[in-house]
Amino acid sequence: MIRRWKKYSLFAVAWCVLSMPFFASAQTAADGTVPTILPRALWETGASANNLLNWIPEDNDPTSVENENPNSNSNIPDYSPVDRFVIHDTGCSPTSARCNSDTVDPISVIQSMYRNHAQVRGWGDIGYHYIIDRKGNIYEGRYGGNGTRGAHVYDNKNCRNFNVGTVGITILGNYGNAQVPAAAVNALAQLVGWLSAVNNINPADTARSTPVWTNLTTNGKCDTHFGGFSSLYAGPTVLGHMDLEAGNPDPGTLNMPALRTVAAQWREAYKNYIYQDKNDKAAVAIDGGVIKMISDNATALPAGETRPVVKINTNQLALFPHENAVKLPDGTLIKSSGRGDIYRLENGERRHVTSPGVFRMLGLSLTDVKVLADRDLLGYASGDPLSYPDGTLLQSPKDGKVYLIKDGERRHIISSAAFKQNKFKEKDIIKVPEDEVAAYVSGGIVGLPEGTLFSVSPKVTAPNYVVMNGGKKFIPSWDIFNAWKFDKKKIRVIAKKDLDLYPDKGELLLPDASLIRAAGMPEIYIVHKQKKYWIGSYGAFAELKLNMTAVKTLPVTETGKYRSGGTIASSADWQTVIQGKPLATAAVAPAPVQPAQKQLVPVATSAGQTIKVGLFSAAAADNVSVTANGSFTVRSGKTSTEKTYAAGEIAATTWNTSGDTTFTAHNAGTIFTVNSYHVYNWDKSVDFNIFRGNLSLVYSQKSNKVWMVNVLPFEEYLQGLGEALNTDAPEYRKAFAVAARSYALYHLSNNGKYGADEVYHLNNTPSDQVYRGYAWEGYAPNLVEATKATAGEVMKYNGKIARTVYSSDSGGTTKNACSLWGGEFCNADYGYLAGGITDPEGTVRRDAATIAASHGVGMSATGARRLAELGKTYKEILAYYYKGISVEKVY
Repeated sequence: MIRRWKKYSLFAVAWCVLSMPFFASAQTAADGTVPTILPRALWETGASANNLLNWIPEDNDPTSVENENPNSNSNIPDYSPVDRFVIHDTGCSPTSARCNSDTVDPISVIQSMYRNHAQVRGWGDIGYHYIIDRKGNIYEGRYGGNGTRGAHVYDNKNCRNFNVGTVGITILGNYGNAQVPAAAVNALAQLVGWLSAVNNINPADTARSTPVWTNLTTNGKCDTHFGGFSSLYAGPTVLGHMDLEAGNPDPGTLNMPALRTVAAQWREAYKNYIYQDKNDKAAVAIDGGVIKMISDNATALPAGETRPVVKINTNQLALFPHENAVKLPDGTLIKSSGRGDIYRLENGERRHVTSPGVFRMLGLSLTDVKVLADRDLLGYASGDPLSYPDGTLLQSPKDGKVYLIKDGERRHIISSAAFKQNKFKEKDIIKVPEDEVAAYVSGGIVGLPEGTLFSVSPKVTAPNYVVMNGGKKFIPSWDIFNAWKFDKKKIRVIAKKDLDLYPDKGELLLPDASLIRAAGMPEIYIVHKQKKYWIGSYGAFAELKLNMTAVKTLPVTETGKYRSGGTIASSADWQTVIQGKPLATAAVAPAPVQPAQKQLVPVATSAGQTIKVGLFSAAAADNVSVTANGSFTVRSGKTSTEKTYAAGEIAATTWNTSGDTTFTAHNAGTIFTVNSYHVYNWDKSVDFNIFRGNLSLVYSQKSNKVWMVNVLPFEEYLQGLGEALNTDAPEYRKAFAVAARSYALYHLSNNGKYGADEVYHLNNTPSDQVYRGYAWEGYAPNLVEATKATAGEVMKYNGKIARTVYSSDSGGTTKNACSLWGGEFCNADYGYLAGGITDPEGTVRRDAATIAASHGVGMSATGARRLAELGKTYKEILAYYYKGISVEKVY
């Protein structure tokens, strides 16, 4: 990793914990008045430490400080406004010589904590935002800057995630009985005071009420598949771990009332400061957690500006995003102040420069690197890393092995014979540090030259292989062998042990430009890099000067081995494919059907059918209040009376009063609002309590509950599903729409998930599908478009609509539904849920708690999002996770 080192002075100012801080009234305040926060680069040293970080917060827009994460499914926001400070100690064993020791190196303690949090506990990073040692030194903790979601406190009893909107601060040591050192207390008071000032909150407040990210409870356990800011917490702005999660003693003896008092005094002084980066001339203010420009030059402030200017370290200022950030041009080099990783912007994405050697090779200069606030940097989507070009030879000093760089991966050259056979030259070898080699994923080996044919036997019937992409590709037939114009005389015989050295790269398919079609189907495809492209018209076929006699008719199972690439409508489209660019045309050929004898009679479906969705259960005496934007009729099942309400009028009732009650709109466009029901998005700007269709308040004999049920057209139900993100890639949105439609239609066609004796077909919880109603359509319009674009499309297996369950994160490999759930999932109709599907390389994992709570069967949302990033179509994504399915339009 490339790292720019700076020397930071470590100092602590001795202040009495209850004294009022004194400040000079000069225009420029002395350095050190603001608490110094030491960068994480001080303890995150070396490649092994850098590689531990595998949770990176996401922010979709580098020019915005708003939070784009919607309140849906498991999409807990990575950034939220700071509401509270939670104080911890590290809880070391008091009997340990390292615990509460003033001689133990705090850096080593922090590094050990980092390994435990990031690797052992699976949090991907250190859980605390800031760490304070016993001498009062303050260290930056969790990567991402101000407002990043932490990993330091979760209230399991009430399923409340206090990691959102809080700052987690820990003091090294165990203070269940021991006193916290005065230097650490003073530093803590200053830190809380300063962070309170720049985030506009009052540390002395003891009755602050704020929304809390809360998960649903399923079978007595917290279900992290779905959460939202659906509960409130009222209490101190500054509090201890013990106050939020029962059973935790920290921060022990720390005097919390005194801390709040002194922190508030510091805040009063800090709130009027403006700041100057020690390496820059500009003066800025930090207000509400956002940097705001005051002047380009701190020595020439605007007229009337009398606030003191304080110089501050770059890393400390970079904790905060800029109010009016400018999207930087391609070619800009950027880095975080707290980490050494350097990126170059290309096509609006940040591409990691993987090593000093690559940096030098590209002719880059450290003086051109622009230091950004963490959140500003993370606003640029992560692109492919910048690595050594294909053909580079790297040698590791650790074991002397030589590697070939190919397709951004390293391939070990297995012997000196292989080195010579591939015509490599000693003078081209570049000796690099071990961590530079380790930065590349292993992509196989270099043995026999690419294209070499080999087998373990000279017999004609023996399996044949070809060296390709650093491994062996199996040649499944002589037809494929001949299509590649291979020569039987050039097949080399090698030992079985040598064959096993080559990674399996799968089955060799037909070469590029081959023409194929499925038996019994008219559509003709042209092959390129193991994808099939539908030639959409005879005109395109003729324009490409193709020959019908060259078309190979293959079994349906064989054509299914080729991924769908799109439609070729002209010779220009074919040139686009050859150049490796995405096609503008999105149409694809109809999915081939299985042979007639394997077809089962499909379930009758139509676009006009309705679905009943259980919104929430209520007590029989609970008041239910409903209004609408148009007239509607309320009918009481208990009294058989009807009453008509005009738009805006409120209809209020209880089940005890009215019995089973229906709310029926007079016009199709009428939208109902359930005033007594609330589910908010992250900042409570949207309430998902408005619905299309009609409503009914009805008692269920099966579940022994009163339910509010939304009855609406099936496709309109799909438009209100909150299981995906508006910002997801278009092909993932379509894949989700088809999966959600298939899942719902399967249950709808089978009298609902809970049987014909239940009052609804599906409910709106993660155990079925999260339904957010009409408000969601405006909140996530791109998902609505995906639903419309795939209208009527479902997945089928063995001729039946598939029960396409899906999960937020499989953890890496999907699970077998039969092994997990047993019962009906073990019959042949569920072969598409056999599991064992590995998420593609580069998939960004969610947190360990989410993975643990995810059943992991069917499509993995994290992996499917990665496939969409890699250019896969929605049908390819679905076929990847549900083996053997077909996508068909049933209405």
